[in-house]
Amino acid sequence: MQYFMKKTSGVLLGFSLLMGTATADWSLDNEQSSLYFASTKTEVTSEINRFKTLTGSITEKGVATLEIDLASVDTGVEIRDQRMGKYFFEIDKFATATATIDLGDEGIKPGTHDV
Repeated sequence: MQYFMKKTSGVLLGFSLLMGTATADWSLDNEQSSLYFASTKTEVTSEINRFKTLTGSITEKGVATLEIDLASVDTGVEIRDQRMGKYFFEIDKFATATATIDLGDEGIKPGTHDV
């Protein structure tokens, strides 16, 4: 879970920094975007997985939101996708996961940003 949160934070931070010259609201392009995470079955076996459906936006005021369709999990194995959805993400109760970052009152400023 810690790895997932680091990746999510990194995605949102990168998403916000790329929009440094924003003058209006921006929307995430699902076709050009990806969110990967690692799952570990045993201490030595980890697999890289992804979500196929993401939506997101950054407002002019600097509020970035990323919404993940948890049912779009893609592990490369259909039965694993179903089991992760049902037992890990509990998609019957939690269809989406949402992360929001507020960059503050000044919002996004024009210019370049060093990471």
